[in-house]
Amino acid sequence: MNIVWAHPEWLHGLWGIPVLIAVWVIHDLWSQGARKQLGTPELQADWLSRRSSWRIFARNLFGILALTSGVIALANPQKDGEEIEVEKKGLDIVFAIDMSRSMLARDVSPSRLEQAKQFVKNIVEESSGDRIGFMAFSSDAYKQLPLTLDHSAAQLILNNMNPDHLPSSGSNFESVLLMAPKMFDSRVTQDKALVIISDGEDHSDSWRDALEYAVDSGIYVFTAGVGTEEGSPIPSTNGSDYHRDNDGEVVITKRNDNVMKEIADEGRGTFFDANRGSESDRLLEELKQLKLAEFGLSPMSDMEDQFQIPLAIGMLFLLLRMLLTERSSNTLERWMRNT
Repeated sequence: MNIVWAHPEWLHGLWGIPVLIAVWVIHDLWSQGARKQLGTPELQADWLSRRSSWRIFARNLFGILALTSGVIALANPQKDGEEIEVEKKGLDIVFAIDMSRSMLARDVSPSRLEQAKQFVKNIVEESSGDRIGFMAFSSDAYKQLPLTLDHSAAQLILNNMNPDHLPSSGSNFESVLLMAPKMFDSRVTQDKALVIISDGEDHSDSWRDALEYAVDSGIYVFTAGVGTEEGSPIPSTNGSDYHRDNDGEVVITKRNDNVMKEIADEGRGTFFDANRGSESDRLLEELKQLKLAEFGLSPMSDMEDQFQIPLAIGMLFLLLRMLLTERSSNTLERWMRNT
């Protein structure tokens, strides 16, 4: 029988048990010392005659066991139930992230590239059941991650994406749109989503035929702009200066939404402002409107909750603690001594 925990984070509460035991021991030692200093021998003898050390120990033990059982109940142990086959459905989403040097500009904090990554992370974290893929682009587009359900691997790849291994010249949307159909499974006839995150510095019209090709392949094209219209300098490769033109003037890169809005409109998608955190939620809502693909059947065990058992045990120990007093003799004490 395989036991798993529905809420394992509650098990950290068990670290409090040794602390609680230490507090009880210290308090008991302190109270004994205080009574010896404040009370006469007669009062101490009378007090000890009305206190039972085994009852105190039993009450504390019952309290610890009740607390332990309660923590285990909150963690909700589960055991394997009936194995069933579940049809896996989701959406295929490919993120194309601009890796041109202008994405290193810091007109948004900490940089355009890091802001773009955070925008993508927000989507991936809320896309359970969807297959995720990545491409990076500048003057050309490169596959970084094929479609996968492994979102942990996707996050790792995303964190390590940087412009160092790509050509540094401009943003080429045509290359992204030509690469996009190759990123998706041609056997999947349901809707597919391409999300392009860029500062929009592609001023050519060469992407139009490529966009038509992508749309004909069943792809919905969404775009997200990052950066500001005021712009900022581009840090040099070594970070000690800024990128300069042939005349030695510092180059200011400015976000350009016009092309990206046009691509989204003609690509049956929507344009988003990646500078704003709430925009990722809006994109998620748009993606939910697309038709999901079937990824086949997956065996899954129907887990059965077992929290009732530790909960009942904990309540029993709590009841025993309430019935057992420290001083007066009672029925419970006589029963426990006779057993």
